[in-house]
Amino acid sequence: MQSLEQRAKNLTKHELFGYRTSREIKEGRRLLHDMARHMRPVSCNEIVTYLHMSDIIDKIESLNSDQYLIMSSIIPKDYENGNNVRFRKRGEMVILPRFTSSKIKDDQITPKDLYGLAVEKLKEDIIYGGIVFRSPFSSCVRRTSLDRIITGHMLFSYAKNSKRTGLEVKKIHDRNKDIVEYNGGIITVNLPSKDAQNKGDKRWDIAIKGFPLYSSKRILKKGDEAYPLSFHIHSQHDCGTVKYAFSYRYREANDLCDHVVAAVDEIISYQLESNNKVPYELNPFPVNTQFTLDFYKRLLNNVIVTYRDQSWEKRSRRLDWGEREILLWEHVKKNGFVRTLDTNSNPKTIHVSGNTHRRPKINEYDYRIRSFPSK
Repeated sequence: MQSLEQRAKNLTKHELFGYRTSREIKEGRRLLHDMARHMRPVSCNEIVTYLHMSDIIDKIESLNSDQYLIMSSIIPKDYENGNNVRFRKRGEMVILPRFTSSKIKDDQITPKDLYGLAVEKLKEDIIYGGIVFRSPFSSCVRRTSLDRIITGHMLFSYAKNSKRTGLEVKKIHDRNKDIVEYNGGIITVNLPSKDAQNKGDKRWDIAIKGFPLYSSKRILKKGDEAYPLSFHIHSQHDCGTVKYAFSYRYREANDLCDHVVAAVDEIISYQLESNNKVPYELNPFPVNTQFTLDFYKRLLNNVIVTYRDQSWEKRSRRLDWGEREILLWEHVKKNGFVRTLDTNSNPKTIHVSGNTHRRPKINEYDYRIRSFPSK
């Protein structure tokens, strides 16, 4: 049996990002559930289907790697008759609570605390399409999603462990550490594209700005200026995810894509080598557990959506981005924050087949899209 390190280092880009088509999903698998018969188009203020969403999540979580499930689209018809792009731009968002910088410093509020509060307030009858949060220093909205965050962690793992490519912190603009402590650092990270079809290994230079790098005491304490900076992160580059994400919904918005998540992971890893835990403690993106990752892999490889085309012919496809995001948040609702996103609260060791193992680091997860253990 491969160790965690060996398994992580054997990853290929195609294993991680070569998502199956609906035809490939069916090949060699048996149908476990056909839920499309029990589902109907709905509006935003209705329960999504005749089936309760937790039942749908139960069925997806129960899928073995040799099984698949059929369902109808769960994008509400209010969004231009279930348009995935429209929902992506205008759907209901999970909004992290916003506090003043003084309260954040005095109460030592971290992003983990805000994600925990947000999950507690999720409403059963609302479907969610992403995450927004604001810095205490500006009105600019930061937008991201669980789908982007998980894919970003996957990209970090691929680049960290690949023999052919990798991530590199190219430059940290921190000549005046007093200024960086109060305003955050500017860090340039070079990382690969996640496109499984890109044989040339296209790379991106990502500039992360306003990121908490240092604490005056090296250890975070009450009143530390680094705390409010955890929500001040911003970055701009021209990948497709960001380029076409505009919606005119907010006066000022910054879209944080999976490249930004991977870059932040690398900054944290780089700083931990110098025993600097400040970026780790103030990471603005939650780290999903392996349990949530296995659920995500089922969405990509074991679920098919049936629909009618313009000629009323019955067609099938894999889940769209918006549908995956909805199901991820329903998974979080059902299982709670600690089991799905709060890796710090999970035990440091895990038990497998009677043996005790240390809990894997983020780049040691089994991210292989085409492989997950059967129940």
